[in-house]
Amino acid sequence: MRILNPELFGNIILPGLLGSTLWSVPIAIVIGTVVGSIIGAFRKQMKRTILPAIAGSFFGTMLLTMLPIYATPGIVGGGAYGGIIIMFIATVTLPIGAIGGAIAGSFWGVNLFKHDKQHQAVLLLLGTYCVMALVIYTSVSLQCSRRNTLPLYCESAGYPSQ
Repeated sequence: MRILNPELFGNIILPGLLGSTLWSVPIAIVIGTVVGSIIGAFRKQMKRTILPAIAGSFFGTMLLTMLPIYATPGIVGGGAYGGIIIMFIATVTLPIGAIGGAIAGSFWGVNLFKHDKQHQAVLLLLGTYCVMALVIYTSVSLQCSRRNTLPLYCESAGYPSQ
């Protein structure tokens, strides 16, 4: 087993990060705007809570919804049965991640969007992508190091068929 597998990065991890970003952004915009508007109306700070709520919803969606979907080898692109598992995971984790992240973002994220704190927001984004890449890499490597599990998926990830 190789420590650094470029095929795994190119075929599994980078498309997974791109796909999770493309799914998380519109979800975060919708959920974050609604939750941020509600919290902003209660706190009478509408302009200061919407953008942090969108950012919090994005991070919550990425870490609590997209990470389990992309870290489970074989369900993305796994046909109808993979779609059923994805829908179940999304149904359970999407409201928790998106709404919980928006609430957390609107309460604690206001400080991240001040001009002197924006580098912390960029580091948080970079840390999120690094955690996702590490978890996906580890789960795929452990799954493909076993015998006769997901042979086509493991070959596309750069592991020889056993």
